[in-house]
This record gives sequence, structure tokens and C-alpha cells, in this order.
Amino acid sequence: MDRQKIFNIGFHKTGTTSIHTALEILGFRSEHGIPINKPKEKATQISLPLDNQKVMTIVVARVMQADAFSDFPYPTLYRELDEQFPGSKFILTTRDPGAWIKSVQRHFQHRKPNGLFEWIYGVPTVVGHDHRFLEVYDAHNAAVRTYFKDRPNDFLEVSIESLADFKPLCEFLNLPNPEQPFPVRNRGDDKERKRRQKRALLSRARVAIRKLVSKVRAS
Repeated sequence: MDRQKIFNIGFHKTGTTSIHTALEILGFRSEHGIPINKPKEKATQISLPLDNQKVMTIVVARVMQADAFSDFPYPTLYRELDEQFPGSKFILTTRDPGAWIKSVQRHFQHRKPNGLFEWIYGVPTVVGHDHRFLEVYDAHNAAVRTYFKDRPNDFLEVSIESLADFKPLCEFLNLPNPEQPFPVRNRGDDKERKRRQKRALLSRARVAIRKLVSKVRAS
């Protein structure tokens, strides 16, 4: 028998990778997003303009193959998913709007339009459209809270900034807490720290090479 479906319907850059990894640790077959109309990877191609009906046709087949799902296109389809897969669990991951938009700008500023953002936000890119992205982000979170307001057994909201362990997730799913720490993935500050470390290593390597070259020439 198929396990109960779990949908993380928080927007991208709200800790979806962390939730995806946590659900894998808890033993679920978890899928993190569906690449749509991306030319450089094995993407699902859907004719433009995207709409809920077109995307849902692809999603239904994917949902039959796993237990848990995070990132787009799932957040935009929470009503359809609730109807198609009754008894499912829904998780809304959130993040401070200011921190969220900065992360979105940093991650997606060079992304080429492929129809996904037009479907979600009504505009092709975050560049020059911060206010629109924030407007849609806030409206989505408010609509989800309203939709599930009388269904506490089906819905969990977590702020990824304050989620320090498995307890809220395991209580919601009626599972024991695992021994390992809660996974934190794809944090922008961690990425920036790694980039600084890489630049420092490259700088030291260049200095060492110049010293070596100078020594060879002097000998």
C-alpha cells in the first residue's frame, strides 16, 4: 500500500532542501522539485504558457512514484493536490520576507526565463520585480493558512529560521525523533563562507606560485 503523501508547499528558498533531506532521513522517498523547461538538464518540457492544469498532469504521475515532495511546482498546486490525494499532509515552510527576497535575488538573478516564473509570479524574472515576488510570496502564505485553518492534523507551518531539530516534524508525522541532528542545507551564508574560503585558497596558491617562479628565475 502506498504511504501517505507529504507536500512541502513553502516557496523555494524557504528551507525546502532541508525538509527534503529530513524526510529522507525519516525514511520517506522524497523528491525535491521538478525541473521544468530547463535546457541544461533532464527537464520536463511543458508547452507555454504554463498553467495549473498542464503542470498537474505531469505532477500526478510523479506523485505516484514517491512519498514526499518539496519545492516547485508543488506549492502552487496545493488545492489540486489536496483534492487529488485526500488524507495527505501539508507543510508550509516560511522565512523572513526580507531574507527570502535577498536569497531569491542572489540565486535567480541570472536565470533565463522558461515560463516558470511567469506562471508563479506573473513576471519572467526577479530582476526589477522584487515587490511583485514579495507580494506573491506573502499572498501564497496567507492563502495556505486560510485554506488549512481548520485542519491542524493535516497542516504544519514551520519557520526554517527557527527550526533547530526534528521535533515539530516528527510530532506532525507521528514518528520518533532520529538520533542525527536536523539537516541544514543550502544556506546562503554557508555558501558565501565557502566562496570566501575558495578565494582565499586561490589567492594563497597564486602567491606561492609567484614566489616559486621568482626563486627558479633567481637560481
